Amino acid sequence: MSSFLLPFSFDPQQLQADLQQVRSEEWMGHYRHEEYDGDWAIASLRSVAGHPAVVHAVPIAQSGNFFKDTALLGRCSYFQHVLAQF
Repeated sequence: MSSFLLPFSFDPQQLQADLQQVRSEEWMGHYRHEEYDGDWAIASLRSVAGHPAVVHAVPIAQSGNFFKDTALLGRCSYFQHVLAQF
């Protein structure tokens, strides 16, 4: 197995501050419980049409500009900065 270091460095305190912007109702449990053990939840930063509850793959979304920023990402300026690095 190979690995390499990405040329990025991010401020953990700013990441933590944006993480605190996630409201409890924005955490969505994973929809396929048979595929993992434990607890797995996500908060969408981008999703199909920007709808935070659409957390599964949508094949047709690959063919157009279906993915939009969510309201959560709109509140999290440092997350926006991090994503722009990629």
